[in-house]
Amino acid sequence: MENGALQRDVSGTTLTFRGNWVGLIKALGDKGFIASYDDDDPTTRFLRRASFAISFDSNRGSQPGTFTGSNQQISSYSFRFDIYNKRDPRNSSDSNRWRSLISDQGEALTQNLASIVGFFIPLPNPDPNLTPDANLVTWLGSAQSAVATASPAQVDAVVRKVFEGLRNVQLSPTTRRVIADFEKNAGAYLDGRSRLLEEVANGAIVTFEYTNNRPGNQPNYSNFNVVGEFSPFRGKADLTTNVSLSTFDRKSVGVTRVARDFQMSGQLDVPLGDIAKTGPLCLHYVREIPAFFFRHHDHGHNSHDREKGNIGIGQFKFTIPVKGSGVKIPLSVTFSNRTELINESKVRGNIGITFDLDTIFSKFKP
Repeated sequence: MENGALQRDVSGTTLTFRGNWVGLIKALGDKGFIASYDDDDPTTRFLRRASFAISFDSNRGSQPGTFTGSNQQISSYSFRFDIYNKRDPRNSSDSNRWRSLISDQGEALTQNLASIVGFFIPLPNPDPNLTPDANLVTWLGSAQSAVATASPAQVDAVVRKVFEGLRNVQLSPTTRRVIADFEKNAGAYLDGRSRLLEEVANGAIVTFEYTNNRPGNQPNYSNFNVVGEFSPFRGKADLTTNVSLSTFDRKSVGVTRVARDFQMSGQLDVPLGDIAKTGPLCLHYVREIPAFFFRHHDHGHNSHDREKGNIGIGQFKFTIPVKGSGVKIPLSVTFSNRTELINESKVRGNIGITFDLDTIFSKFKP
């Protein structure tokens, strides 16, 4: 954990450790989290797409309430692998775009920086059309003297004062032109980088995850899950799909089938644009089709068994955020052809309110 190979989460009496193989190997080699990304050979990139997790319930085992890490306390373990991942900025498919951004806006920005430095100090190979700005050189000399003679307690106030004085320095037309070019090129570079990173963040990703669940007082079962997330319509929407199959590890008393359940689900999020003074309004459409091919057994419970059959669940949802407040108002209509216990269709409307505590608490920070 100290080297970034593992992360620990605690929920009640359950401790979950998560990590990836590259981080674990680098940690054993005494490399930290940042250094573990220095190697980028094909094998390392492949292993970086794999991760694992293991959960322990400290209430189990021979010493309830004490974490021992024994096999009896394992409540689940899982393995995850990114089959297809376009959300890594280092992906080879984006290399040409990064090189183009650096060669176009990046080089122009570097040249502007060199010109600005030349206004203060002479350069080894100066541009004959650019000479140090006398007023800037004078300001820099006085600023250095003021900071050098200030006491440690006065440095902060002196630095603030000398930079306020920079506003009153009369710049030459050449200096103003170079600064304007720098502002233009810096803006173009930052905008290009932001657009590229946004497209990468909205890239497609398909992940496979295997989880072995050990409920303790119920039969152990395995879950095979494939999750895909895409950004159709050129990133103007977000589509998430999920296909899941669960199987019992072995037949036991009350378990007559190996298959536990099969589920498919999908969700499409479409931002509808800016509504005056409310922020972006999002339309959420969910179509979930779980199909159950077994009779659920509530081991040790007195509730009714679930009936076998297919269940189709759908939902239309509008989310209205109140701009800058961290408050959202969801409106939704949910419909299904049946429930887990009753073979009757159902339609339900919901209205609520949610709070983003981070946004709300930030309002109280000085």
